[in-house]
Amino acid sequence: MSLVEGVKAIKEQILVKDSGFVQLPPGMVFLNRLQFGFYSVLARLDVEVDYAAVERAFLREAGLLG
Repeated sequence: MSLVEGVKAIKEQILVKDSGFVQLPPGMVFLNRLQFGFYSVLARLDVEVDYAAVERAFLREAGLLG
């Protein structure tokens, strides 16, 4: 399963019925802010990183990826 398919599957599990609204856990909002901030700093430093590998490792450790 690709990362996109995995995220879609998670979204379907947490989608609030008939509203189209996805209820995110509070920690997820903070995590997204950290993630984008981290990517922003790396981009400004002109650093090359395999983001897909970093994401896979995180998702695997979090139990969200097999």
